[in-house]
Amino acid sequence: VPNQPPNLNLPPGHSGPPPQQPPMAGDLNFTQPPPGWGVAAPAPSAPPPFATVPLPDFSKPPPGFGPPPVIHEPSVEDLMPSMPYFELPAGLMVPLIKLEDGEYRPLDPDAIRLPPPAPPSDRLVAAVEAFYAPPNHDSPRD
Repeated sequence: VPNQPPNLNLPPGHSGPPPQQPPMAGDLNFTQPPPGWGVAAPAPSAPPPFATVPLPDFSKPPPGFGPPPVIHEPSVEDLMPSMPYFELPAGLMVPLIKLEDGEYRPLDPDAIRLPPPAPPSDRLVAAVEAFYAPPNHDSPRD
């Protein structure tokens, strides 16, 4: 209706598509694929360079690494402590104290031996993990 005055309570009508503006960071349209998506790439004339590299041989150690060290049995000299018995940890003296010993008798320094090296037992590993575990319903920290 061309002869009526414009109604200022309504927004103006659109007569066509909105003007093209460069997309801003917040105005990206993620409902459409990006430009160039779906365009077939040219077939490669040669296989990619990584397809011809042989796989490494994992049955041998890598270069620069030898076989694992041979663990030897400790000799009697290795088990002899290198310091006086009174400077050793108490755990090394426990095997020397017999259950029937009630009164003090001096220890024989020549009888003290270091325990042979051994990996920790499963029971010890479980006890350490339980000690450092956070408290829970089954094991509170009271």
